[in-house]
Amino acid sequence: MELNEIRPKIDALNQQLLALFEERMALCREVALYKEEHQMPILVPERENAIFQWVEKTADPTLLPYDMMFFQTMLRLSRDYQNACLGRNPEQIEPGSNPWISTERLLLVPLEEKDMVPVFSLTSNPAIARYMKFSPHTELKQARELIQEYTQGNSYGCKVLDGKTFEFIGVFALKVDSEQPDRATISAFFGQEHQGKGYLTELLKMVRSLAHELTGCSSLWAYIVSSNQPSVKAVQKAGFQLDSTLTFPDLPDSLQVYRLEL
Repeated sequence: MELNEIRPKIDALNQQLLALFEERMALCREVALYKEEHQMPILVPERENAIFQWVEKTADPTLLPYDMMFFQTMLRLSRDYQNACLGRNPEQIEPGSNPWISTERLLLVPLEEKDMVPVFSLTSNPAIARYMKFSPHTELKQARELIQEYTQGNSYGCKVLDGKTFEFIGVFALKVDSEQPDRATISAFFGQEHQGKGYLTELLKMVRSLAHELTGCSSLWAYIVSSNQPSVKAVQKAGFQLDSTLTFPDLPDSLQVYRLEL
């Protein structure tokens, strides 16, 4: 099919999508008025999780990450519109509702199970997962399990948000070694559009001063694939020293182990 044949079909679908979206938003206004009358919160995690679970079961598996991001965006817009209908500002993170840490440009807020959709939007991306210890996620439950791993015991896992817009940027975690509880491993990954902006360097500055308080550990460790040079430079800039280099017969790149004594 030629491009001049495809675009009219897309335009027709755009018209349908716009009409359906505006119809949905009109219903959201009614929902907002009902919630105000009955003193209900705008955000209802159980409702959103049910929608995401339905998407996971219904969507074309090859499009699942994109379907999830589509519904995640639509639900965020729905919440914003409901707040606007009630004359409120869009929902923001309330200091005190959860422990949170701010850096110059970022907010770190503890991960919760309800964050599995934005986490999945990153962990299902092969370009992001290639530098992590996990293969690209294909099911939402894998993101849920990763959140559980990052938040169990003394480990500190958090979502990284833009300090001004509260946009989800990535994930940062300090995972305490179960066999050597005096050491914690750093894990961090960001959306592709948020890479190359110095966010990891900024977070590592924070970690140097707060890691012991957060985890009780006396040393931090970072395991970095040698070809991931931006991360290598970031940990070196933060004062990490190369401890060892690991090689594996089935992997083309070595794994560099960096250490920082607190």
